[in-house]
Amino acid sequence: MPSTSPGYDLLAKKAAEILRVEVKAHLGKAKIIDLPIGEFREYARSKARGDNDRWELWNVEQLGGDSSTAVEITRYAEIPDEAIEAKLLRADLRQCASI
Repeated sequence: MPSTSPGYDLLAKKAAEILRVEVKAHLGKAKIIDLPIGEFREYARSKARGDNDRWELWNVEQLGGDSSTAVEITRYAEIPDEAIEAKLLRADLRQCASI
């Protein structure tokens, strides 16, 4: 996605329902992913929008396997606080007021 990513990769609509999907794909197995702040913000906004407008994380594994290895897709609708490990937040000082 471009730097102006909306916080998801796929958008699906059916009647009044909207599903925004962020896909993380891996050649092998992966139990830890990088979730940029824009994607996390979109996830957080989805919690306020209600059940008809959802955001999901789809973790796709084993894309690099041979034909005998099945691709695995695991869907996540919740990211609990304890699952988040933040090491750095970058602040744009041009957006801050000095004192």
